[in-house]
Amino acid sequence: MSILVPTYRHVSFIGDCLDSILQQSLIEECEVLVGEDGSDDGTREICMRYMNAHPGRIRLFLNDRSRVIQVNGVPTGRRNLMDLIVAARGRYLAFCEGDDRWCDPGKLERQVMLLEKHPEAVGSYHSTEVIDELGNSEGQAFREPLPGIYDTSNIASTLSPFHTSSLVCRPIADLIDPPRWTWSVGSFDMALFGLLACQGPLLLSDGRMSAYRKHGTGITRHVFHRGMAMHVQRMVIWARLGGYCSRWPTSSLEGALREHIGQVEREGGRRLAIRVWANALWKAAPHSLMRPLMQARLLLRACRGR
Repeated sequence: MSILVPTYRHVSFIGDCLDSILQQSLIEECEVLVGEDGSDDGTREICMRYMNAHPGRIRLFLNDRSRVIQVNGVPTGRRNLMDLIVAARGRYLAFCEGDDRWCDPGKLERQVMLLEKHPEAVGSYHSTEVIDELGNSEGQAFREPLPGIYDTSNIASTLSPFHTSSLVCRPIADLIDPPRWTWSVGSFDMALFGLLACQGPLLLSDGRMSAYRKHGTGITRHVFHRGMAMHVQRMVIWARLGGYCSRWPTSSLEGALREHIGQVEREGGRRLAIRVWANALWKAAPHSLMRPLMQARLLLRACRGR
């Protein structure tokens, strides 16, 4: 098992994150790969202390900011994560960003047992608690209720299906060497979830076993995770996955795109919906092989309204 911990400017949180990982019942069978992405707030020094305290368990990768991939001028951590995936040596991959944490010492054991029982599945996910900057519960889940299975029939949506800290998956080829178009999409995690679903189902593991921390410097503050930009970015993901994965049913993609357009219509009217769709279509081309009929039907719906 390889546990991947990308971190950047998480000085107040990285210790809590690593402590929660080291408490896992399967930790003796795991390697912990920490990617420190050039922080200037003391995060790097904390990571080095943990590496020295757990030699052979924690592998620390010290990055600088010169290789950071930017999306619409905004620095992202995807190069850091991609490098960790390539460096991983385990039969399974688990994910926990440096500002999140795990809540159940049996999390990994439970998910690995599920995947061992179901070799046809590519991954497992579970419910995630939402906590504040101080680690206090906000009394809600990141996403609930969760279906018992995600695959290409239902994973495409306007919302992220589950939180990344809940994912345990097999190291499929498209994660180790993701398509180049994933580098420029706004929601890299959703693109990876889609690539996994192209290879097989993801199964629900019972329990709320991780925590997503909301704080002022979290990833969701970025403009491409909000408003109309979010709709454009996610429509691009589904359009490109439709061209990349032949197993993806047209009805699923069409449903997700309709959801996006419908939300834009309700919030900003039909003209804005048309502009958003045209923007997404432009950004997706020429990677998308979506049927022209689907594009025409969606444009017609945007023009006519709900």
